[in-house]
Amino acid sequence: MKKTIPALLLSLALLLCLTGCGQKAESAKALNFDGLTFTDYKVFDAPVKSLRGMAASLDGKSLYTGHILLTANGVRKIDVASGEEQWIFHDGSVGDWPEYAKGLAADDRGYVYAVVTYNKASFISLFVIDDSTGEMISETIVDLGLMDCGANGVAVYKDGDKYYAYFITNYGANRIYCYDVTDPASPAINPAFGVDGIVNLPLKTGVAEADANYIAVGPDGSLYLTMKLAQGAKADAVAKFSNDGSKFEKVIDCEEAYGISISGDYLIVSTYQAENSVVNIYKLSDYSLVATVGGDVANHDHYSQAFLIGNKLYIADQSYQTGATEEDMGSRILVSGEIPEK
Repeated sequence: MKKTIPALLLSLALLLCLTGCGQKAESAKALNFDGLTFTDYKVFDAPVKSLRGMAASLDGKSLYTGHILLTANGVRKIDVASGEEQWIFHDGSVGDWPEYAKGLAADDRGYVYAVVTYNKASFISLFVIDDSTGEMISETIVDLGLMDCGANGVAVYKDGDKYYAYFITNYGANRIYCYDVTDPASPAINPAFGVDGIVNLPLKTGVAEADANYIAVGPDGSLYLTMKLAQGAKADAVAKFSNDGSKFEKVIDCEEAYGISISGDYLIVSTYQAENSVVNIYKLSDYSLVATVGGDVANHDHYSQAFLIGNKLYIADQSYQTGATEEDMGSRILVSGEIPEK
């Protein structure tokens, strides 16, 4: 049977959305963030210190945490419903290099991505991890050419049948790298991105000290970075780059912008300001500020990441005083109450 014209148009529209959006689309919903309160979702007592990276699975069932400093580092998978740890990847240091798992991401195929910095080394690692077991699928070592540089945020984007991992390097090697991870066992630099797979941030932005922290990918493939473009200890802005790295623009001024994520029409930015840390929520469509939350949480410290999962906001509170001395300092994940729809 032949399709009618309306049916053909509907089929075409669905095809264009599936091929052009690249990632799983989320239904847009307007939320009311007024009066939002937070409680402890999970506390990591010392020495599981400095919860730096955090990511959420696309289905909202899992959280992934990356820890730095002391002896209990590595990546942890947490079941959102129960708060129980499912597995731990690299709990501690490997060889002679203490590890700092700062950037985490997950895709829709069952893989977790971690970028890891090593103390007193000129290289970083991109790990691909099996989400079901916590076992390593591959390790890609990237030599940055400078000692004591680092790798921070990572984000994964699906474009048709291809998957790309974008990650930030900083502390001197201020760049965005793009790797084709369609074959998770054999990631390869994507030469179509930037110049031979790399965007040199000082060169692209015209700011000699341009330094980025975390990265998120919008539904159209645009890259959003928290960046230092003028001042601040960590950052002062959110910048937008085209998917191929060729275009750059500053879109938001945000003091000490650090963690960043995208959920529906919301761009969520956490700030790294010790007791002054907050989470700013912007409309992705026009970058207008919708709400500022989390500033009134007692004893909170640096907010290194934040994610909306369903109608709840989860915040990585990097250093949280769980004992009487600094050596007792751990970290925690905060969770909001149910956020009502407008």
